[in-house]
Amino acid sequence: LLEIAAAVALVVPAATNTIPSLTVLAAAALAVLMAVAVVFHSRRHEVAQLGFSAFFGVAAAAVLVGRVVVARRHCRSSRCSATPQVIPQRMLP
Repeated sequence: LLEIAAAVALVVPAATNTIPSLTVLAAAALAVLMAVAVVFHSRRHEVAQLGFSAFFGVAAAAVLVGRVVVARRHCRSSRCSATPQVIPQRMLP
């Protein structure tokens, strides 16, 4: 259940451009959860579940790095706003 909530929190804020910090928080929480799952499955010698948890943990960490490091680097090199646009561009004068 927690994995589904984290997956929704990864996709929806980025897609709708509302609360973009929720995507970063969800990616961090999912990466930590998958790291704990890797330890759990490795102690029980469950190889199939270990690979699944490791894969999604790395994917969540990649989203986290992409949202924090790459986005900041992009914003420094161009004129972009760190805050989401509340008013659509077509409605501005």
